[in-house]
Amino acid sequence: MRWSNIDFAGRTVTFEHNRVGLRSSVQEGTLKNDEIKTVTVDPSTMAVMQLHRKRQAELKIASRAWHPLDYVFCNNDGSPLHPRSPHRIWQRIVAAAGVKYLKPHAQRHTHATVLLEEGVPLHVVAKRLGHRDAMVTATVYANVTPKQEDAAAGVYEAWLAESEKVDQEDDAASC
Repeated sequence: MRWSNIDFAGRTVTFEHNRVGLRSSVQEGTLKNDEIKTVTVDPSTMAVMQLHRKRQAELKIASRAWHPLDYVFCNNDGSPLHPRSPHRIWQRIVAAAGVKYLKPHAQRHTHATVLLEEGVPLHVVAKRLGHRDAMVTATVYANVTPKQEDAAAGVYEAWLAESEKVDQEDDAASC
């Protein structure tokens, strides 16, 4: 991802390319199906990205051999990270935080599940994940959580209570 892919004013990030580590080389190419994906990002994350950009600008000024490639996540000289590096960095961050390790893709799953659990429409979650077909999202990510089970039970309980109330009113009206 490059800084030119981030629209701070619009709070969006556009994904156009990926970098894949092959056996002895790194290949940069387009995303699956040659699609470009734009995702809206929350204000807190954008603030962190602004701070990261500022720190990177400081590194750039201090560096004698900065690679002007515009990568958001790069080595200290501006050169691109190896595709495996973000995973290794993630492992160190998780270890330092003392929290349970989840693979990066599990974070994607958690993101989707939380959005669905909080009532974000399936088609919106599908778009955020880059799925053309919301059925893929429903099949892979729409796990029923305990919170959703409890909410469903509450909806049914409310329906039953309303039905009893209507029945009682009907009984009273027929007397």
